[in-house]
Amino acid sequence: MIRSTSCKVIAAVACRGGDEQMLARTLARLDRCRHVDRIVVLHAPSAAPQVVESDKVKLFAAAGELDDAVRPARLAARRWSSTGWRGGIAGASVWDEPLAAGATVQALDAMGASAALIVGEDWPLVDPALCDAVLERHLQQPDVLKLVFTQAAPGLCGIAVGRELLAELRDKQAMIGSLLMYNPRVPQGDPIGKDPCVQIEPAVRDFRGRLIADSPRWRRLIETIDPAEAHELDAAAIVERLAPHVTDVHDQSPAQVTVELNTTRQVEGPIVPQHHAAIVRPDMTVEQARELFEQLAESPDTAVTLGGLGDPLCHPQWFDIVSAAHDAGLAGLHIETDLIVNTEVLEQLVDSHIDVISVRLNADSAPIYQKLMGADQFDTVLRNIEWLLNHRRNGLPWIVPRMIKTADNVHELESFFDRWMYFCGHAVIESPSTGCGAMPDLSVLPLAPPRRYACRQLAHRMSVHSNGAVATCDQHWASAPDGDLRERWQSLRSLYDQHARGRFEAYAPCAGCSQWYRP
Repeated sequence: MIRSTSCKVIAAVACRGGDEQMLARTLARLDRCRHVDRIVVLHAPSAAPQVVESDKVKLFAAAGELDDAVRPARLAARRWSSTGWRGGIAGASVWDEPLAAGATVQALDAMGASAALIVGEDWPLVDPALCDAVLERHLQQPDVLKLVFTQAAPGLCGIAVGRELLAELRDKQAMIGSLLMYNPRVPQGDPIGKDPCVQIEPAVRDFRGRLIADSPRWRRLIETIDPAEAHELDAAAIVERLAPHVTDVHDQSPAQVTVELNTTRQVEGPIVPQHHAAIVRPDMTVEQARELFEQLAESPDTAVTLGGLGDPLCHPQWFDIVSAAHDAGLAGLHIETDLIVNTEVLEQLVDSHIDVISVRLNADSAPIYQKLMGADQFDTVLRNIEWLLNHRRNGLPWIVPRMIKTADNVHELESFFDRWMYFCGHAVIESPSTGCGAMPDLSVLPLAPPRRYACRQLAHRMSVHSNGAVATCDQHWASAPDGDLRERWQSLRSLYDQHARGRFEAYAPCAGCSQWYRP
């Protein structure tokens, strides 16, 4: 179906001071899109990029700020899911990273256009054919298909969004991803099986890399292909070339690190590892933590979780350690806690530059909480979650209640999930761990797939115990060897290589592990 000639489409590329070479490559790829009438480079009034305008490429200065106050929250929601097109907190998608809804609506109105293709400034491998496919689908029924996308890996395809929907996102300061996730208030089928999703080749859909040049590790992957050659390749050819190298991007450093500050918790029920095993390690010192964070921050996209077997908020100097993490410049900071704290600690949490607070709730009623956690603190934790939701600023920190699913709480799973999806925008249900046999298996049913593959945890994640030792993974609760951080990471990379060759017995705990399938 041919679109009406009066229906103009722009490609909206919000420029926030990224690499101009990558911007030029992105614009050159978009210039080949048949359904894009204008490529509009959005920018703040005082920060125009070095772009040569043409009949098709135009600079557009936003009236006022380019971004709204909740953009940091949108970015934080993506930091632990950056290699997927969706899956961030509250459904955050890859298109929420470059989104500048207000400025895009301004550009649409100024140019008499009705829809925008949202693309990042550092997407040098964006596929013109895929972009044309989503635009063509949108233009067939623009009043019905107000949003059209593909499941391509991040950086390969933009999303088509109509002006009306963009204005709604602007007014509500909402995320595109929130429209593509399960919402208990408005239940609907997954959109990936419906008209808004353009079907693509499985290899392009299943590629586990991030083709966005916003960090050294992913830029190295992108530059595996010569720019002149890459310009002529489509998404399928790009993925075929890069797939053998995608795990190599983590050779120098992990993308995600869990740092255990202590092994102390205020609960001791049967769902808590310390109920079953004597796991006691010295607290990490502020100086140890500062040195660790400075090493990790050498990779600018490293995201850190303060968690492990203890509750970080039980550490007497947790606030100083969180401040050290912030000062080091880590890409993201997440804390796992039982949240049995007083108001003074809650106030510190709001002021502490933490991106995400995961609350180990594990129940949707006081009796089940008491049974599993061994403490009469359910109402206290609920009040603390409510306090944080009411006092956080511009959506930060995100609050994520978590439940480990067991036979004792499985009947509360649905009410737990729906409740916290409504109040927090996100909730996590996870399977129990045994810590390589350190505690009984509390699983309701085995969840591991029938055919084993290499553990993706080993590919890009690291766990550091409170004594500074680097564990094999987050299932390794026992004592771990000391050693230089980089040397230990290299040894873990060697273990991953053994997994990739099918040698799962190379390290004894891996042979009996049931958690290898997690993303």
